[in-house]
Amino acid sequence: MPAATALVIGSIIGTGVFALPSALAPYGPISLVAFAAVTVGALALAVTFGALSKRTSSSGGPYVYAREAFGEFAGFLNAWSYWITAWAGNAAIVVAWVGYVEVFVNTGHQVGGSVLIALVGLWIPAAVNLTGVRNTGAFQVITTVVKFVPLIFMATIGLLFVDPDNFGPFNAGGQSTLGAISAAAAIALFSYLGLEAASVVAGRVREPG
Repeated sequence: MPAATALVIGSIIGTGVFALPSALAPYGPISLVAFAAVTVGALALAVTFGALSKRTSSSGGPYVYAREAFGEFAGFLNAWSYWITAWAGNAAIVVAWVGYVEVFVNTGHQVGGSVLIALVGLWIPAAVNLTGVRNTGAFQVITTVVKFVPLIFMATIGLLFVDPDNFGPFNAGGQSTLGAISAAAAIALFSYLGLEAASVVAGRVREPG
């Protein structure tokens, strides 16, 4: 049970959550409005997937939902599209991983060092997966705890150090209000796409019936 729970949580909390502050900072506090709007949309998406999972006993997540509603071809397109986003998304994950690690090593950003760091970030999880499901579950529990600690710290103790003077102009990007919110929301949405991934995972591990 802990491993399965950690697997779903790990599918939601990814690099997007930790990269959001620096990515949204150029837009100013208006990005918080976009963040709130995307949160409402993400919760609606989660509720939708939760309701759909109760309507079918088959595993497979969005693939099954699309197949049963619109036929085999729609299900195939859904699964194929998700598969492409899954491996293509590794590029974004690796870029974030390299950015994190190079704060401490390879600070000069030599290309060879960056490539090596990227390969390590890709192959360590792959190697753990190859050792079996039990080790993968244990690894997922450890990484989930490691991710939760700084998030909980920032959401509690970190609030005591918030200085309103550091927020700057409300719309720092100089765009229109709608344009700034839309641009910030597009970035914030990336961190919430894990909700769909989690629904796929939950659909696969849930026992039929």
